Amino acid sequence: MTHPVTCLVGRGLESCPNRFSERELRTMGFTQIPAPPADPCVTQRNVLGARLLTQGATVDAAKAQAAVVKAKIDAIVAQYPSRQLPPDVYNTYIGLVDQYNALANDIDAKVAAYNATVDQLNALPC
Repeated sequence: MTHPVTCLVGRGLESCPNRFSERELRTMGFTQIPAPPADPCVTQRNVLGARLLTQGATVDAAKAQAAVVKAKIDAIVAQYPSRQLPPDVYNTYIGLVDQYNALANDIDAKVAAYNATVDQLNALPC
């Protein structure tokens, strides 16, 4: 092969032959031909894709947990439409609201991490 490599450019296609084909290597007498090395860009894309799956599942689980807490809050609100709660119910209500707010902040952070991974994936040149 020549160095630098001469690239062939066509409509939407660029081919830069920088390796011998399997047929060419067999013609030269090589019998055991190793597999080509993995493309680092594809490997990085796969790693980021797997990370997105994990992060997406984490976000979905946190949203499901928040939905359960919100349903409990809504049940209390429905039971007391006058918004005058007995002290023990009020304490439970405040605790659920605090728990929901903490979950909402956690979800926001997890969504931000997910979006950062999407940005990394979109920034890959391949």
